[in-house]
Amino acid sequence: MYRLDELTYCVASGVMPDMSVELKFYAVGRRRLVSTFVEKEVRAAESGLILLTPVPAQAATGRFAPQRRSLLPRAPLGLTTAENDASKALEQTLMPHDSELVDYYAQRASEYELIYHKPERQASIDWLNARLRQEFSGHTVLEAACGTGFWTQTIAEAARSVVATDVNAAVLNLAAQKLLPPGKVTFVQDDAYSLHNIPAGEFSAGFAGFWWSHLPLSQIAAFLGAFHSKLQPGAVILFADNLYVEGGSHPITRTDADGNTYQERVLLDGARHEVLKNFPTEQELAKAVQPYGSAVQFSFCDYYWCISYRLSGTA
Repeated sequence: MYRLDELTYCVASGVMPDMSVELKFYAVGRRRLVSTFVEKEVRAAESGLILLTPVPAQAATGRFAPQRRSLLPRAPLGLTTAENDASKALEQTLMPHDSELVDYYAQRASEYELIYHKPERQASIDWLNARLRQEFSGHTVLEAACGTGFWTQTIAEAARSVVATDVNAAVLNLAAQKLLPPGKVTFVQDDAYSLHNIPAGEFSAGFAGFWWSHLPLSQIAAFLGAFHSKLQPGAVILFADNLYVEGGSHPITRTDADGNTYQERVLLDGARHEVLKNFPTEQELAKAVQPYGSAVQFSFCDYYWCISYRLSGTA
């Protein structure tokens, strides 16, 4: 059992006592605040999810009485168990060369968005949200590697429509439960390197957030070729990802023969994963996209970088 103020501190500091805690925020206009009733979701190691009974904020000195209940279906929304097994098998078929990365994000899915509740990142999140609304207003958007749909929500506010893809069934399950504008967003399980389930040339804009850093250097051109092939000539494209922030980023643990860098990530259950995580320079990003587009613009804030451009006449 933990007091509300103890849990809030753990969320803010990124340190969890022995379980995963997600603090739910509720938006009012452009303000981000905790609801009068603060709901905590706690994931035990083996028993799915636990819901802690919501308590009034003024009762912060009291203690929670956890009630065990499953918050997520065992299979992704709308799938039977057999279909879910097939979906997981598809993950390995689509991205066999990145099976470790797929597995890591499947295991991290329920705790992924904790990073976005860190107080020091709020200004950077607001900055990127504003960029996404501005760039994608009125567009039909293809999003690759959408993850839990955190940025999909923002894009959907401004876009005409969004098709959001990810290879990972676990994160798509969470994304599908977001509060999204009715009829605007479609989630598709697909490999970002091929996007073979996505029709060509139907989108006026494209986005991939926090995916570029996971691309092996040798695969950047292959990803861009597949992604561009799904977009219309002249499409608006924006990629965003992490800057390396000393003291705020996981340290680099090794560099391979191709120049890719790696971090060790520790999940809340103690599981350790080695994750490919590159931090490209502005010059490296510009060199990668300039053959494909015009009006290349690079910008950055405290924690994130963005590069945007217009796709040339043919993908």
